[in-house]
Amino acid sequence: MTKVNVIGRPKLTIDWGVFDSLCEIQCTQEEIAKVLCLSIRTLQRRCKEDRDETFDSLYKKGSLGGQHSVRRAQFRMAHEIPVMAIWWGKQHLGQSDNGQPKKDDEVKPIELIRVESMLDADKS
Repeated sequence: MTKVNVIGRPKLTIDWGVFDSLCEIQCTQEEIAKVLCLSIRTLQRRCKEDRDETFDSLYKKGSLGGQHSVRRAQFRMAHEIPVMAIWWGKQHLGQSDNGQPKKDDEVKPIELIRVESMLDADKS
């Protein structure tokens, strides 16, 4: 029987339920790494190794649940504290006071063409 020498520290077990919960409450990557007692680099690597996804894609999925919870709480809270509901909506749901779309969502104007020249062509 051959003895195998293991180099480095033993692999820490990540509680992926805690990871998902931290994503849901929109903790930063640094906060998640700190709670799980990992470096950011190790956290990113283990996301790939253990769950076959990048940290960013896992975080995006997890944080969507948090946005859903915020929306539900905002709806309940709106009856008692409307100002707080408005603030949460602006901070977490992309809502605004003026009803104008964000720059990314702006509709571009339709390009107008000169109709008179087309009508003149039909007369000849």
